[in-house]
Amino acid sequence: MTEGSALAAVGTQLRTLATEIQQYLASVPEGDRYFPPIIDWHHPDEYAQTGVQGLSKFLHHVHKESAIVDALLESPSPPLEYSTNLVSLQGVWDAFKRSPRPLVGVWQTMERQGAPGSVKVDVVAAGGDEWVKVNTIKESRLMVEFREHDSYINSDYDSDSDAENGSSPGAELTNSLITQARLLIDAAQQCQRLPGLQQPRIRYVLTRLEENPEDGHRDPRIPQTFAVLRDLGIELEFAAQWGPPLPPLTRPAEAVPAIDIVLDLSVLIALCCDSTHCPLPQNEDELEARFRLLLVGDQTSTANGTHKPTPHLAPHSNATRDLRDQLQLEMTRPLIHDLRDQLSAAGITTPRFWCTREVYGRLPGLVEVIGGAAERRRAKALFDPAVGDFWRGSRWEGDAGCLTSISVTIIEDGELATHEPEMAFDATVAAVCERMIAAGGPSTPPSREPTPGPTKPTRPPKKKAEPKTKNKKDRDRGQASKNPLRPGTVFPASSRLPSGHTLRTLLAGIQARATVLTNNRGAVLKVMREAGVTDGIPDTDAGTRRARIWVVNSSSLAEWRRIEVEENNRRVLAGEEGFELRRQGHGNQS
Repeated sequence: MTEGSALAAVGTQLRTLATEIQQYLASVPEGDRYFPPIIDWHHPDEYAQTGVQGLSKFLHHVHKESAIVDALLESPSPPLEYSTNLVSLQGVWDAFKRSPRPLVGVWQTMERQGAPGSVKVDVVAAGGDEWVKVNTIKESRLMVEFREHDSYINSDYDSDSDAENGSSPGAELTNSLITQARLLIDAAQQCQRLPGLQQPRIRYVLTRLEENPEDGHRDPRIPQTFAVLRDLGIELEFAAQWGPPLPPLTRPAEAVPAIDIVLDLSVLIALCCDSTHCPLPQNEDELEARFRLLLVGDQTSTANGTHKPTPHLAPHSNATRDLRDQLQLEMTRPLIHDLRDQLSAAGITTPRFWCTREVYGRLPGLVEVIGGAAERRRAKALFDPAVGDFWRGSRWEGDAGCLTSISVTIIEDGELATHEPEMAFDATVAAVCERMIAAGGPSTPPSREPTPGPTKPTRPPKKKAEPKTKNKKDRDRGQASKNPLRPGTVFPASSRLPSGHTLRTLLAGIQARATVLTNNRGAVLKVMREAGVTDGIPDTDAGTRRARIWVVNSSSLAEWRRIEVEENNRRVLAGEEGFELRRQGHGNQS
């Protein structure tokens, strides 16, 4: 093969490689990504790993190398020799396709904590548990290193004549493979990961060396090098022994709820709220009119007589718009329908519902102040069956299925034990919740007394001016990256964190091996990001996937607003009818 044809073949291989990576990036296989054990009917993929870090950058380098080769081929005087990076690029991609899932990153730079410099990891696999390093060194290059080392130790050593006998007696075996391996091990051991995640293991892929060549190795120090690498705890892999790439994996089975359900404060409110139980609007007009007052303008006089004003709906406020949107979602996927069907599909006929004492103490303060009579009764019936049937007057009365006997127990008063984490998800999410709780400060002691009514407003104390940081570098100091391949984030006091009771509910459910039911989608997503879930973590779940978190749509207390609107609009319409009758009567009399 001529030099020109060899270079043309390299160009073809680079273009093929680029096309394959582009196709992969266009639709990253679901089996290569991490899907957490979270139920969310409306947003099922909101918390899943979205892609592979660094792969776009890797593709850019492939394109760059391909462009250089194409330019050389188009040159009137192409070089006789040109060393391309094809072997290295192809080796990384081939190792990537054979790495355990979830696949987290390509070409990631890992800092060596407490030591200068960094190391480059070619593939981060198994949710960060495995670092893959691809080395394209040839046996001839190793022989050069051995000779250089021998000549340095003993200037009288004749490397050409004694190559078969190896190094001089007493010399420590060293070469670039061993040096690189030790740097990788050092970086992996110092890698700061969230509690519950193990230190990364190293897999070393040699693309141009064979473990047992037919003619043997030219120097005994080559197999000795392999032995040293394995003694260091490295998994050694030879590309010559590779089989075909791993077959495509399918998306894991959907998570199912546990029999024990821990309720967040937001869901307790949604279970009691009017929109969950009141008959739904029959059309768009009824939906728009549910929470908006009817207004009547002034009468107008024209040459043709006096015209009565036409009633019209008041403009939306932020509150009415939110209530309208929540009701619209309830029409799409009713909360009780979602709970009943998911639990029944999991074979759960008698679910057990729980909440923390903190949530139990906060509920009356909200319901007693802004809830309607039926909402207040439901809030009491959830904890005290003597109050009466929770479903009385509800559109779900007689159709609640496995929720018919719903009752909530306080975790601290029941027998819901705490357990050690079962999987990486449990450990990382619990660790992030604990860090956020610590950053948020102490919690307010829960109370079962209703929140007192409004008091005379007082002027808030004047805030002291906070010292300004000098520059962005100072502001960011002490805040580590959110990337799961690097140390966990440090939460400064100014961070906007989820509420403490939400975090404590999440933590209680994770520790109890229950399913946390919440509609605080934003809080869940923030915790997932900080735990590295959306970037990919180890998938150690086996068998039936028990849902750790179950997210439903939010619903606010709305009874007072609906009743207020109904009464107002009834008066307005009655006034319109009376006005029309009076006008007709006056005309007849004249």
